Amino acid sequence: MVTLGTEPRRCRTLLLLCALLLVPIEAAFVAGGSPAGAADNASFCAAVQTFNASPLTTQKEDVIAGLQTLEAAAPRSVRTQLVTLRKLVRRSRVPSDVLQAAQMGKGSKPAKAGAAGDRIDRAVKKTCQTQVDFADRLGRDPTDWAAATCGVLASYRDMVKTASDRLDKAYRKAFSDLGGTIALDPTTGEAAFADTLKQIGRAVSKYTSSVISESESVLAVQSSIGIPSVDQGANIRQFVLDQYAQSRQTVAGQQDAVGAVSTEDVQAGGRQLDAILAALKDATVTAPSFVSGITTQFPTAGLSDAFANAQCPS
Repeated sequence: MVTLGTEPRRCRTLLLLCALLLVPIEAAFVAGGSPAGAADNASFCAAVQTFNASPLTTQKEDVIAGLQTLEAAAPRSVRTQLVTLRKLVRRSRVPSDVLQAAQMGKGSKPAKAGAAGDRIDRAVKKTCQTQVDFADRLGRDPTDWAAATCGVLASYRDMVKTASDRLDKAYRKAFSDLGGTIALDPTTGEAAFADTLKQIGRAVSKYTSSVISESESVLAVQSSIGIPSVDQGANIRQFVLDQYAQSRQTVAGQQDAVGAVSTEDVQAGGRQLDAILAALKDATVTAPSFVSGITTQFPTAGLSDAFANAQCPS
């Protein structure tokens, strides 16, 4: 048997050359699996960029076609999830909900869309150092979106009015009771006023609890409407959601403030309650400021006519 130490010089040279040629091949396997795999990854990442850059559409079929293009370029593990997502979009009556769930990931509803989106997101981040922009691909006709948004606003306005009427009734009753108590015994005035502050505080707490709860429902409904198929549609959708979210946050802050109202210094307590009631009034989302905010901040979207046709509540 010929050993390495005794074989001819040309054989040792040939072995050394083979070893040198294998180094870049091994490196390719370590870095990307194989040269072909690296090319496949590049193709998939290019497909992701193309999908993300595709224009907003109101047609479900356009989004399905985009997902099919991604499937064709995707690695096998990701392709399965994309097929699942495409089928969910095709079957759904509200496909924008499916895409939104895919964007938000695991824990979102529909659950299958959220789970698929989560797996796709992890794979794309690992392979392409980016993410797939599912949520901003499918939009609603601007007029339909404005009408649906105005419908949500009308429901919100009615809810706030109902809660405000209850609060106003409780407020007037508290002071009516106070007047009756003082009329019977004028010496109990300050103590009676302290009781009135407590009574009004409880009514305000009921009001804030109701508005916070209903605001959660309004946010869910508004979110399900999707985005308008206009320039900066996704930003407009977020602006609308932020209006309700900020209102809810302000109301929650005033709910905490009710607990700090003084009942020992009745004059200070009265001023505190007045400030709370004023803040609650200012926290309400109104149609004029709502629509004005959209048309002012997003002038290129051209939603003025859509909102005019929708006849948002005043």
